[in-house]
Amino acid sequence: MKPKIRKQWFVFQNKSIQYILSFLGIGSAIIFNGCMYGSPVVEYGTPSAVFKVTGKVTSKAGEDIQGIKVIVNSGGVTRTDGNGIYKTDISDFPKDQEYKVQFMDDDGSQNGGDFVALDTVVKFTDPKFEDGDGDWFSGTASKELNVTLEKKN
Repeated sequence: MKPKIRKQWFVFQNKSIQYILSFLGIGSAIIFNGCMYGSPVVEYGTPSAVFKVTGKVTSKAGEDIQGIKVIVNSGGVTRTDGNGIYKTDISDFPKDQEYKVQFMDDDGSQNGGDFVALDTVVKFTDPKFEDGDGDWFSGTASKELNVTLEKKN
């Protein structure tokens, strides 16, 4: 009989604690919503920003290279246009960021030569964001990264 009484006592204690906690939760919400600071705005999400990496890819001879595959970790894949220009946007947390950028010629000699791949890094240190909304979206930070590729022997 003793174990049954202990079990009932623990069940009673657990339910009492649940009621007290739920009551305190409701009570604290009423206090904060009705205080002199007004009603709080409920927002869901994570702070974010857009990091833009743009640039131009040229050959050692100064010619624009079309069709170079540009891979940015976390940002996806893009290709250079007819003028050797590429653009990529990366949505990330608004703080200092570092992205690995790879330039690869995977179309052979179709773009005027067969070029050696290049890996580099673009760093956003103390980024200056523009056009944020003042809430969760901090805005856009941009970096230009121009590269020169060498032809394979």
